[in-house]
Amino acid sequence: MIDLHSHVLWGVDDGPKELARSIKMLDMAKADGIDVLFTTSHYNKDLPTLLQPRLAELEPYAAERGIRLVPGTEIDYVYLADTRPLIPLGGSKFVLVDVRQPYLEISTEHVLSRVAADGYRVIIAHPERLFMEPDLRTVRSLLEMDCLFQLNAGSLVGFNGGHSKHLALKIIESGLAHYVGSDAHSPRRAFFMTAARAEVEKRFGSGTAGLLFEENARQLLEGEAPFKVVPPKKKWYQFWR
Repeated sequence: MIDLHSHVLWGVDDGPKELARSIKMLDMAKADGIDVLFTTSHYNKDLPTLLQPRLAELEPYAAERGIRLVPGTEIDYVYLADTRPLIPLGGSKFVLVDVRQPYLEISTEHVLSRVAADGYRVIIAHPERLFMEPDLRTVRSLLEMDCLFQLNAGSLVGFNGGHSKHLALKIIESGLAHYVGSDAHSPRRAFFMTAARAEVEKRFGSGTAGLLFEENARQLLEGEAPFKVVPPKKKWYQFWR
């Protein structure tokens, strides 16, 4: 599987503090069936300097485990308007963004338009942990602004609470999800990708799971937009199971 969102690099954000913990996370990623791992540390002013040296030191350990590391960052929305150049995912045009608040600011459409004009496309990280609207109005509004969405694997298996799981499933059911990533930060806050994929397969079928966990991320690696994920409709008798 391809994990689009992780904090596996040590000493740069709220992920692991030492190399040994990063290596432990690589062991866990391997055990969880991950063979491509994006290193999306939280953006800060020091990250552009630290990213490549940390990546170069960790890559041999990843290679020993059959894991390809792909650089990127997770940037807070507050930095989005004034930070250039952005650090996209794997050298693509796609940037992973944490909006952090459960509402849209008046300036949001303007900021996202500027980002698009500069050649980037926004992927919103873990919307199921941010928004509260049961009818998904905020998510749909961001979709209309050409945003894409990445769900956390932990949310799909209940690690982030019942509300996040419910909303994550609703986002998939509504055809609004594009990717799933782990957002792993440590051996304790780990990957859950295999369990989450099994949950998505059980509820929406293997085709939906394949798009969310592999094919759309592979599209991104090629610099291409994701396929639309439209889960098959349940037959009437399936609602009673």
